[in-house]
Amino acid sequence: MKNRLLLAVSACCGWFLAGSCGISDPGVKVEEINGEKLYVCEVNKVKDSMTLPLSELVESLHIVKLDTARAALIKGGVVVMSDNYIGIKPWDRQPFKLFDKQGKYLRDIGAIGKGPGEYLVLGCSQIDEANNQIYLLPWQTGQLLRYDLEGNMLPPVKLACDFIPKGRFSVKDGRLTVFTLPFKGSVKYLAFQQDLDTTVYSKIPAEPYAIPFDYSNEVFHSGSGELPDVYVFQFFNPAQDSLFHYDAANNRLIPRLTADFGTGKVPMHSLGELSSKYFYIETAEVKQIEKQAFTGDNYKYILIQKKNPRANYFHIEDDLLLKGEPVSVYAFTNGMYIQNWAAINLKTKLEKVLERDDLSEEIRARVTETLSGLSEDDNNVIVWGKMKK
Repeated sequence: MKNRLLLAVSACCGWFLAGSCGISDPGVKVEEINGEKLYVCEVNKVKDSMTLPLSELVESLHIVKLDTARAALIKGGVVVMSDNYIGIKPWDRQPFKLFDKQGKYLRDIGAIGKGPGEYLVLGCSQIDEANNQIYLLPWQTGQLLRYDLEGNMLPPVKLACDFIPKGRFSVKDGRLTVFTLPFKGSVKYLAFQQDLDTTVYSKIPAEPYAIPFDYSNEVFHSGSGELPDVYVFQFFNPAQDSLFHYDAANNRLIPRLTADFGTGKVPMHSLGELSSKYFYIETAEVKQIEKQAFTGDNYKYILIQKKNPRANYFHIEDDLLLKGEPVSVYAFTNGMYIQNWAAINLKTKLEKVLERDDLSEEIRARVTETLSGLSEDDNNVIVWGKMKK
């Protein structure tokens, strides 16, 4: 097996709308590496296409209209949830905002700035409702900021790595798991686990997985598998790589998925874990749009089924609310499906859905109820659901 022990994931998004599914070579084989399964997708052998309905992934759908108070207004952002709270890290320079599960604005958490408890750009966040805490991880930091649910600043957590660019983290049972971009010569660990004091339980050195110092790269953690997953994406320097599971108890990375492109040149791509049942591969082409500006183009998606392994080109289609609307693979994280809609965009799409003559009574009722009282001037609307196991 070639060098598959590097990493990668993409923040880009696009769609490949394919036709019906047929029967052919499954396009995926399973190898055993040190007693662990590694799924190898032979991309050139994948021929068939399929549609994956949203209802196959999500238990039920919930729609929350956010408070329209001036302090609550957002233009978009990354959403995190707990049993009774919604947290949003806005795209623009606004503080993290806390809402209850009905959409009522409660307060800002922290503030924009360079002082104690302040931040300029946030990379990742989590609401730990059981312990009355909110965690915020800024870019390029050596500490995890902490607040209680009332917004009071708590002592920050000193991290095992003092430089964490664009990091991702999760806190569970008092243990903090952190992933970061393994920039060559400047980052100590790719992954580590510690408690909320200073005790470090596990650490994976960055050097064997080092990549150039380039902020077009990303590190991703979906929280969708039995162990924490990690994948590092290189926009300009795609390489043969793997999606890993982090086994902190045994201080090791386990390669779970890799793509065999069957060519000398590896295309821009990312590997991800969609749920407990599926992996996916995203491929794209680099397109220059200005002198020093590039983006992804011609996106394609492959779904890898873990049980009875096979691979198909696919797209996810909303069959619960916006019938026929494509759904991004990046809408699924930490066992949740979450979409953050600008009210005007959601209103326009819902009105188009009502024009269809193939709606079930259930969907028509859900669309009509959502549209009721929805104004284009309203705050954003959060559509969410728990993922099936």
